[in-house]
Amino acid sequence: MVGLLGSGCTSGDDGADNEPNPTPSVPAGSTTTVGTTTLDRPDAKLEVSIKQLRGGVERKRWPALQRVIVRPVAAWIDDGYARDRDAEAPPVSRGFRGWTADARELAMRDKSITTNVAIVDAGTAVAVDRREVVLYVFASKGFTGGATAHVNVALTTAAEGGEVKRWRITGRVYLQRFEARWRIFGYDLSRQDV
Repeated sequence: MVGLLGSGCTSGDDGADNEPNPTPSVPAGSTTTVGTTTLDRPDAKLEVSIKQLRGGVERKRWPALQRVIVRPVAAWIDDGYARDRDAEAPPVSRGFRGWTADARELAMRDKSITTNVAIVDAGTAVAVDRREVVLYVFASKGFTGGATAHVNVALTTAAEGGEVKRWRITGRVYLQRFEARWRIFGYDLSRQDV
């Protein structure tokens, strides 16, 4: 059974956001346990690749660019989907630190898609089965300025009563470089019950 939820997108930047650039965390691979519910497997590690980078950027620079560009995407996936919902969980807004002000505002309104808040209650365990990001980077004369990240996130949730569900979040987030930092300025995402 596949159920499709809506999608959203936006653009814009406040240009004055002084929040620190989020650093993606690498899942430790520990078992998730909530009450008597256990998802007995490690979270998937982030898989990132550059599918396209034209515009005079030398191939040897690709790995470094990949690490910098994916930073806000990885932080959003970690904080938006990979966290169990309990009293200790960070605020939902934390995952949007690498977003522009306009995109963050819309993503907070769309948090039923841009986070796991609609599918994870207190006491629900979450396991991340896939975190895949494929980058299409835009450059001119060797200088990068924009990118599209195709995302594929798969989750398994287990409620305290033992009900197990699987979910997939797919779509695109759009990034732009603002000086040395990359920010998400728009998105087009959907969530499916698989």
